[in-house]
Amino acid sequence: MANDTIYGELQYQSDMMSISSCIFKNDTLPQTSYSPEELKAYRFTGGKYYISKYVYGLENRRQFVEYLVDGEKDAYYFRDKNGHHYLVGDTDSLLELRYKEKTVIQNGKEFLVKEKQYLTMLEDYLGDQDILSKQIKRSNTLSRSRLIKMTKKYHDLYCPEGICEVYGKQKYPFRMKVALSRGVGEFVLEAEEARGKGSVQQQGALLSFWLPKANENLYLQVGVLQNNITFYNEEEGDASSRFYFIPLRFQYVFSGKFIQPRITVGSDMLFMPIFHASVGAQLNLHKRWALGADVYGQTALFNLSQYGSNLTLSYRFGK
Repeated sequence: MANDTIYGELQYQSDMMSISSCIFKNDTLPQTSYSPEELKAYRFTGGKYYISKYVYGLENRRQFVEYLVDGEKDAYYFRDKNGHHYLVGDTDSLLELRYKEKTVIQNGKEFLVKEKQYLTMLEDYLGDQDILSKQIKRSNTLSRSRLIKMTKKYHDLYCPEGICEVYGKQKYPFRMKVALSRGVGEFVLEAEEARGKGSVQQQGALLSFWLPKANENLYLQVGVLQNNITFYNEEEGDASSRFYFIPLRFQYVFSGKFIQPRITVGSDMLFMPIFHASVGAQLNLHKRWALGADVYGQTALFNLSQYGSNLTLSYRFGK
């Protein structure tokens, strides 16, 4: 790895994908994915900072970890399929602060047990300051914000005149998707006042707002949908009607480069809430454009059930 610094556009990825690759491009370089073996570090302007390190206990390979604090003592973090990992160290190899919570059953009752190996490890790393040593011993849990706070406090006590950079203040870019939706379906009505079947043609617009603080794959979806309904009636002839729905849904989009599966649940408001659930996937045509397809089912308290499929074409605003 050379010591060159280049500037350009970084692709924002989820926490779990950010530890294995950095996707970068600028005016002179095409979009390229760099591994931790190829890149020393990368950083979003005013945002997250990732650095290539070894981690004791993991495979003998480098990975990107998020730089939380750079001071007299350093702190790092990453998340993978096994959960959250908190790291400390001043060399090229980092030590994980081991903290686990597990449920045990004793005499028929469940108890939450916290394994606090991190207390001894953290006291070895930061505990030469009496004030911090006492705080560490009283610590009941380990979190990102707590590790940042203790590491920063050590620097302020040990070297108050020195520079301490706190990179780990989480700042998420704005992201919103605007989508046009078109679908078809069938419905069954079994109310006391009316019974029968019919078809539905649906079109409308959806707005999806990114909720990274809850989960980096989660979106809040709202919008307006128009349902053109045809009610089948062999005796009196088919009857048509039009209704407008206001969806309020949560959509989880799984990670992926070109194809991303997704699950959506929520409510479509008419006269009363209509429960909505759908599964599908989106094909990323471009970094901002995506084509989606879903199959859905809906049900309401007044014995209405509906099922069908729809297509969406979406454009993403923000990073």
